[in-house]
Amino acid sequence: MPSVVGILGHLAQQHGHNIKTALLQLFKDSIESDPDSMQIMTVPYLLHLASMSPLLLRVISTEFLTALTPHNLNMLCQQSTYWHSKNKQDINSLLNLLVHLLMKCEDQTFEIIMFLLNSSQQAHISLFLLGDGCQVNPLVQRACTIILSKVLLDLERQILSKHDNEKEIVLLSSLKPHVERLCLKLVESTDTRCKRWLIQILACVGWYNGLACVNHILAFLLLNISTESQLGVFIQLQREIEIRLPAVLLNIMSTLSLLTGKGTTSSADVYKLLRNLTTIVKWENESKTPLTRCQFKECIIKNMATFASFFSDGDLETGIQCLHLLNMIDLPGNLETVTLVTLARSCVATLFSICSTAGDTDEGYKNKQRNTDTLCAYVTKLSESTTAYRYIQRTLLTQLLTKENVPLFGHKQDQASFSSSSKSTPTSLFEELQKTQRESTVAHHHGGIIGQGKRVHTQDDSFTQDDQATNRLCALRVLWATCCRRTDNESAGGASQVIGEHLHHLSNLMVELVTPDACYNEIPWPDEDLMKVTLERDLYIKKQFDTKPILWDIMELISFDHLAIAKSSPLLRGLVAVQVNYWVSCRDKNTTDSPQSEQYLRESNRLLEFMAKGNLLPQPLCFIAEFFRHVSPFKVFLLLTNVWAFIKENPDNLTSETPTLLPGCATNFMALIQNLMHADIDKLGHYYPLFFQKT
Repeated sequence: MPSVVGILGHLAQQHGHNIKTALLQLFKDSIESDPDSMQIMTVPYLLHLASMSPLLLRVISTEFLTALTPHNLNMLCQQSTYWHSKNKQDINSLLNLLVHLLMKCEDQTFEIIMFLLNSSQQAHISLFLLGDGCQVNPLVQRACTIILSKVLLDLERQILSKHDNEKEIVLLSSLKPHVERLCLKLVESTDTRCKRWLIQILACVGWYNGLACVNHILAFLLLNISTESQLGVFIQLQREIEIRLPAVLLNIMSTLSLLTGKGTTSSADVYKLLRNLTTIVKWENESKTPLTRCQFKECIIKNMATFASFFSDGDLETGIQCLHLLNMIDLPGNLETVTLVTLARSCVATLFSICSTAGDTDEGYKNKQRNTDTLCAYVTKLSESTTAYRYIQRTLLTQLLTKENVPLFGHKQDQASFSSSSKSTPTSLFEELQKTQRESTVAHHHGGIIGQGKRVHTQDDSFTQDDQATNRLCALRVLWATCCRRTDNESAGGASQVIGEHLHHLSNLMVELVTPDACYNEIPWPDEDLMKVTLERDLYIKKQFDTKPILWDIMELISFDHLAIAKSSPLLRGLVAVQVNYWVSCRDKNTTDSPQSEQYLRESNRLLEFMAKGNLLPQPLCFIAEFFRHVSPFKVFLLLTNVWAFIKENPDNLTSETPTLLPGCATNFMALIQNLMHADIDKLGHYYPLFFQKT
C-alpha cells in the first residue's frame, strides 16, 4: 500500500489530471450493477489511499463529490449492506476513516458539508430523482446523518481539548472563508435539525478561529435576518458560542460598522440591522432572566460612539428606527463630547428630514406626528446632558434662521429675490426715459435692477400651508423637548417637568441670533426716548420676526418661564418700540381699518400675551389688549408707552428668578386706563369690572 501511494503521489505531481481521471473512472467502474468482490472493495481501498496521501485526498475531495449522483448513491448503499454483513467492525472503521478524512479536507469543504446536510434531510432526498423516477434510498439519509454527527462530535472534542501548541484543525480553517455562505444557509433553512447542525458548525468555526471570526458571523447574521423566528435562531447561536467565548459581543459594534461601511450595504440593510437590534433589546428588557450572558443593550451603551455612526449616516427611515432603539437604552453618563455632538446633530437632521416629507394627507400627518413623538422622546433623554441640549438648541435655531429652510416653515421670502424669468427679458433704460408723460402725471418708480426690469417676488409652493403649519409644530415640539424632564411615573409620550435653566439658554440664544449685534442687549428697559437711537436695530428685529414667523411661536415657549422671558427683553423691547412708532404715526381712524393695521394689532396683542404669561405685567394692566380693537391708533400708542414705563420702573422684576410684582404695584399706571375708559364709555364701559373690580 505505501508503495502504491508513493507512485501515485509522484505521478500526480506531473500528471495530476490523468491521475484524477483514472481514479474517478475506477470509482465509477466499482459501482456497476453487478460488481464482483474486488470492485465492491474499491471504495474502501480508495479511502485508505486518501488517508495516506494528502495529494490523493485533495483529488478525491474535489472530483468525487460531483460523481455522487442519486444512482451512484444507491449503488454505494447496496455495497454498504455487503460491507456490513461481512464484518460489522469494518463498517464502523470505515465510518471513522471517512470522518478522519473529512477533518483533513482543505478543498471543497463547504460543498461537502452542504452535501451532507442536504442528503440528511428527507425533503432533499425526495428531490434526488433519476430520469426514470428512481428515488435515493432512505439509508443514504441515515448514513449522512451518522457521518455529520460524528464530524461535529469530533470537532467539539478537538476544540475543547486543543492547546496552543497542537496541530491545526484543517476542516475549520478551510471553512472560515465560507462563514457568510453558512450564515445564509442558516437563515434560509426551514428544517429544525439542519438549523441545529449549522449552529454547531458555525460555533465550532467561531471557537477555533477566534473572537474576530465570531463577531463577523454574528454581525453578518444581524444584517441578513428578516424575521423574529430567525432572530430566535441567532440567540441560540449566541448561547452556543458563549459556552467557550463569554465576551462574544466585545467588538460586535466595530464589526457592524465595518460591514456597513464597505459600500456594499444599502440603507435597507442598515434599517434591517437596526430593526433586529431593536427586537433583541426589547426581548432583553422584557425577559425576567437574561437571554444570553452578553446583552446587546450593554454592548450598545459601551460602544455608543460607534453606534452613533448608524444614526448620523442613514436616511429618515433608518434614523427613526435608530431612535426607537436608543429610546430603549439608558443614556450613559460618561459619553464623550464628540459622541454627544454626533447624536445631537443627528437629532436636528432627523427633524428636518421629517419636515421634508409630505404631510398633506391624514396618513402623512400621522406619520409625521409619530416620528416627531419618537424624536422628542429621545431629545428629552439626550437633554439630560448640558452639552447635548445646548447644541440642539443652537443648531436648530441657526437652521431655522437660514434661507435654505424658508419653504419648510412658511417663512416670507426676502423681497430682494428675483425670478429667473425676469433676467431673460431685459428692459432698456434709454427707452424708458424716452417715454413722455403729461406734467400732471405722477412719476412711478419701481424697484428692480437696471437691464432686468421690475423685480418679481418668488414663492416656493412645494409645501402647502398645512405642511408648513405641521412643520412649525414639529420644530416647536423638539425645542420644547430640550427644555423638559420626564418623570419616572409618566408615560413614554409625556415630558411635563420644565427645566428653567434650559429655557433661559434658549432665551439667550434667541437674543444672540436674532439681534444684529450685542449693543443695547441689556435686560432693564431704558427711557422711551432711546427708541429714536435704536430705530434701525428695532426694525431689523421686526423684519426677522416678519420673515420668520416661527420666532413668534418660540417666544411663546419662552414666556412659560418668568426669568426666560425677562432675558429676552431686548427682543420684546425692540418689537414694542416698532409697535409704538407705528401706532403714533398711523392715520387710520380705527385699528382695524387697513390690513397692515390689523397685522400690527395682532402683534401688539401677542406681545402683551407674552408679558402677561411671563409675569412681566400684573393684573389688571395685562388686560389692556382688550381695548386695542375699540380705540384709535393713538390711544394704542398711549397704552403701549404706559406698559413701557411700568416695566422700566420695575427693573427688579426682570432680574429675579420669581416674579416680584406686589398687589397694587400698577395703581399709578391705571389713571390712563381710567381716562380712556371714560372717553369711550360706550365702547369700553363693559370692561370696567375687569380693571376696577373692588376686592
